[in-house]
Amino acid sequence: MAINYQVHQESEFYRNGINYMLAMVVQENNQWKLAEMSVAPVDIIVSKGIGFGTDHEKKRAEEMR
Repeated sequence: MAINYQVHQESEFYRNGINYMLAMVVQENNQWKLAEMSVAPVDIIVSKGIGFGTDHEKKRAEEMR
């Protein structure tokens, strides 16, 4: 997922602009629940061609290399 943040202080985990996250959901008792959420490896996602394909995503992937 992609979340557009405005943060007070940027870090390696949260930056101004679009931040990419991976969310793992599991089904429990016929309900979907969030099991885990982490920062997405955008550089890997872009290199495999499975992202959103946006210019911002490509730029963020370059910054991660």
